[in-house]
Amino acid sequence: MAAIVLFFIFQSPGFDSAGFLQVIKADNKLKILKLGFNFKEPDILILAVLNGVFGSLASFGTDYEMMQRLLTLETRKESQKSLFFTIIATFLLVIMYLTVGTAIYVFLKINFIQYMDNSDKIVSYFAVNFLPSGIKGFVFLTIFLASIDLPLVSLSTSFVNDIYRNISKNSKEIKLIRLSRISMIFFACALGAVAYISRHVEGMLWFAFEINGVTTGSLLGVFLLGIFTSVNNSKSVVVCMILSSIVCLSFMILNKMGIIRVPWSSFVVIGTILSFAIPLIIHKITNIKN
Repeated sequence: MAAIVLFFIFQSPGFDSAGFLQVIKADNKLKILKLGFNFKEPDILILAVLNGVFGSLASFGTDYEMMQRLLTLETRKESQKSLFFTIIATFLLVIMYLTVGTAIYVFLKINFIQYMDNSDKIVSYFAVNFLPSGIKGFVFLTIFLASIDLPLVSLSTSFVNDIYRNISKNSKEIKLIRLSRISMIFFACALGAVAYISRHVEGMLWFAFEINGVTTGSLLGVFLLGIFTSVNNSKSVVVCMILSSIVCLSFMILNKMGIIRVPWSSFVVIGTILSFAIPLIIHKITNIKN
């Protein structure tokens, strides 16, 4: 999809590679790294690296959507290969989509078009107003399928396996399949409602990153506890997971109110440290007393 959009933009009248490079240099669009030690800024290099490392560990270790792909493979070696190539593919996709966003920016500028609406809608605005009908439909179909397919499968599977099976004695396969289909419809409606309510929210992508950081750190901390320690106090682990999520949520709310400035890119790091360190300390203290 991104390659098609880029091809269309670079083939449009008045748009060429030389002009593209000239505009992005003049408007400072080639700046990638933000050095410095101002930890109130979420995009400085140190926080970006930490967020990337902790976020990737959480995604590839605890995210059901990611893990179900690895579980479909037959051997550990195949899973390791999949992880390796996923990293490379993700890196290339990020570069491509950054290029798409920059190309749309340049396209609008050289055609003297001022876009004043929500910046999150600029791709859909470009697709609706400038892409040919066939390509336009393909772009929206791609976005639609990418947005609902795996997330709905992950949500419904997680609900059935992790919640329903633990509270219900009835685990007949036919009923579970029927329930997974019903839950998929429910989650589709819920996600659609959230999308509709959020249609006028500015910076929805960054808000999604913030929300993700609130809970991801607590999951990663518990994941690391299970791998590297012998902590077996489930109550303290659950309490610390909830505590770390509440702390990060409080930071997010206080940021929105302008009371403090804790960068959203540090949420996953803070949550991981809290949910990993506190149960470990409790475990050590309990062992000393015993």
